[in-house]
Amino acid sequence: MAHRSKRPRRPVHRQATRAAGRNRAHPNTDRIEDQELIQDLRRLLRSKGPFAIGQFVSSLIGQLAGTDRRVPPIPMALPAFVETFIDVRIAETTAALHAFAAMTDDELLARRIRSELATRSHPMPDDVTGLSELRVTNGRLMLDPLGDGVDLLLAFTCPGAGDATAVTYIDANLGGIVKDAFIVPEPIDDVEARLTELSDQQSLPADFIGVSPAEARAILDHGIAAYDEDDRGAPPSDTWPHLRAFLAALARTLPIGGSIPDEVRLGPADLTFDELDALEEAEIELAHDFLASPEAGHLTGHDDLDHEIAHVLATFARAIGSGDPLRWSPPTVEIALNQTLPAMLSGEPDEYARVPTVLRAFIRYAHAEREVSPTLTLETLEVVDRFEGAFLDKRDSPEVVAARAELAAAFEEIAARSERSWVEQRLLDELGSPEAISSLDTQPLPDETIDLTSVPDDIHERVCRVASLVDQVAERFFDVEIRTACRRLLSMVAANDPAIFRRRSKDETTAAAIVWIIGQANDDLGAHRGGVSVGDMMDSLGLKGTPSQRAEPMLTAIGLNPHRMYGEIIVGTPRLLTSRTRATLLRLRDS
Repeated sequence: MAHRSKRPRRPVHRQATRAAGRNRAHPNTDRIEDQELIQDLRRLLRSKGPFAIGQFVSSLIGQLAGTDRRVPPIPMALPAFVETFIDVRIAETTAALHAFAAMTDDELLARRIRSELATRSHPMPDDVTGLSELRVTNGRLMLDPLGDGVDLLLAFTCPGAGDATAVTYIDANLGGIVKDAFIVPEPIDDVEARLTELSDQQSLPADFIGVSPAEARAILDHGIAAYDEDDRGAPPSDTWPHLRAFLAALARTLPIGGSIPDEVRLGPADLTFDELDALEEAEIELAHDFLASPEAGHLTGHDDLDHEIAHVLATFARAIGSGDPLRWSPPTVEIALNQTLPAMLSGEPDEYARVPTVLRAFIRYAHAEREVSPTLTLETLEVVDRFEGAFLDKRDSPEVVAARAELAAAFEEIAARSERSWVEQRLLDELGSPEAISSLDTQPLPDETIDLTSVPDDIHERVCRVASLVDQVAERFFDVEIRTACRRLLSMVAANDPAIFRRRSKDETTAAAIVWIIGQANDDLGAHRGGVSVGDMMDSLGLKGTPSQRAEPMLTAIGLNPHRMYGEIIVGTPRLLTSRTRATLLRLRDS
């Protein structure tokens, strides 16, 4: 291969998908001949496909970051990987560098790439040179008639390139994750017309609404973050998740500060105890209304049992995603019968065996109340038929029995909590055990170095990088005690769940989550508390927003429910609490 650089040549690394939409086996080595990658780039440059180079490089970034679970990750950092392209000065690598510059969120790396591109003169297609100037021109949502998810349509273009539309499906039943995404080289009106035609052929009403740029950003940010956190076992498509970096780059062109539209529910809402009590009462009343409806007319002789089952069905449907106890669709039925209801039910033979019969009547009632088309009702009932046998077989399976026991234990704990005094329960939550409550002291936390004794060797380097960032924030805004508490938490998380540090993510985001947990737990973070604002802390790390979602797996790693009690972060051990915080708890104990 001709090589015109005066610098020592490094090989172009190759463990990557070879083209948008293709998934071929990869060699068990971290480097192969440059020519293979160059041939793929050359073919894509000639293909005239819609943003083909951008989609291909998006796939490479996914493998480098470990977000493309279809293929093994590339064992290199992105900057080192990009250097192998910089060292080969030909048109194909120039095209790839344009895409890397547009899609990386590392501004220093983007600057490095653009500096190199300024020295190159290879002619490039407009949809390559224009990647850094992508512009969203329109946005629409296609609503699912049964609320299973939404299709987000974003019309976009760049200087010199034709219109294209990014179509992203976000699944409400899976926590609002992005489940599919692809690019159509057509204007958004044509895409909407095609989707409407397909919907009409399937007798499904297509309902489109407009979406503002900020609302589109909120939906995309939620969907990508939810997928990164947990893909919920969703199978990959031909184009997702390898379009993740492309989609994230498109999202970054949109304004922040928007909210998800009211018509869209991408997961269960966070509710207070009072709100949950009100919903409980409403679901009991709903079960009464159901049993009095024509759809339940054939259910006779089991009123109490049928009422209990209907109550469980309404609670499940409300919790599964949309918040609507009457939202029943084919995916909802499959999740209910195949995953959730077997453990939610008591397992009593009479109750368990009657569930499919009551469920069919409840679906008919729900669809009549929501004016769902008969075609969709029949499709939903067919899923009950399909999974009924497997559901009945699960009643006594060891996995279901164990899950049922775990759920019963959780409810017993809730009952026990309600019997304790508020002060007693608060101290137990904050400190973790009666022994910790009785031995509570107010000695300042010592100045400790980070303890790597129980941390696996392969993540030592990364944990130390995160610790260095944590120290910088603690020394700028807080004190020695907060720094020690942060170091202790970091060690605990790394020892208990090393996978958190093996996943591709920003060290800065991980550090922010550590500081956020400790700052919240000690009432030192949050302008409303008179402490350091979350915004200032995030700015010091070059970040925006809040690290709350990143903090959830860390709380889980140290054995805590990641959802906040009393609206606060509670860490469950005095080892992570400053002397001032423990003094407050001591006064509470002694009072």
